[in-house]
Amino acid sequence: MLVEPADDYDLGETLKYATAWRASLLVVDSYAVREAAFARPVVPVAAIDDSADRYLPVELVVNGAADAERVIYRTASRTKLLLGPKYILLRDEFSKRSNREIGECVQRVLVTVGGIDSEALTARLVAWTREALPGIRIDVVLGPFFSGGVVREVESQAGEDGGVTLHRNPSSIRDLMMAADLALSGGGQTTYELAAAGTPTVAMLVAQNQEGNLSGLSRQGTLIWAASAGDPELKQKVVTWLLTLALDQHKRARMSRIGPAVVDGLGAKRVAGEIARLCGKTV
Repeated sequence: MLVEPADDYDLGETLKYATAWRASLLVVDSYAVREAAFARPVVPVAAIDDSADRYLPVELVVNGAADAERVIYRTASRTKLLLGPKYILLRDEFSKRSNREIGECVQRVLVTVGGIDSEALTARLVAWTREALPGIRIDVVLGPFFSGGVVREVESQAGEDGGVTLHRNPSSIRDLMMAADLALSGGGQTTYELAAAGTPTVAMLVAQNQEGNLSGLSRQGTLIWAASAGDPELKQKVVTWLLTLALDQHKRARMSRIGPAVVDGLGAKRVAGEIARLCGKTV
């Protein structure tokens, strides 16, 4: 059972159902569940948590972030910590090996900032990519929570530039990542998907909770952390890194090799195995 309770009432109702259904384990993925609430469940608990801002007297803590092993948790003696990209929860398609070759020339760039574009970055990234690398194909992923204004601006760009292709709810984001020679990405979960796909990436921080992702993955070499979205020199840094990587096949190849080694896409299966073990089952 996976829940995201918004308050103690929701948690109480969830526990009633967990008891009635004789649930073997409760998975909690919410910043809103307060410290005291974790002592209440009548079934074992696994907490998905990257904040470490509460005492977690639970059976499992799952944090797949690249810097997770540097985070200090306060837990019960029985708690098992599943930390780092080995446990990042990705869709099954990312468990496939990439087996890709890095060409001498960059021909396609993928632009994807996440499910929402609160900083209105997408259109700017498309324009900067076209400025830096004239003639290449640009694939743009439109997230489900993009504002109408952002969508219209990017649609206008695609209407004027035949080399820009828009993708809404693509059936396989991995296929787009595999087809791209380079990616421009926000700093969220997508950075792990790109690493698993072996796609060299220039990334930007668009939310404060992405700092651990970007610092950890850039330190390991799967991506370049160009800047934060609000950086006044963001354009210069993005263009510089696009040109640098486009001209350096060896660096792109190295990033592409490192990505799947750091993020093998099997994290969900590993976590499922630990949960099954707690429940006395096998997977």
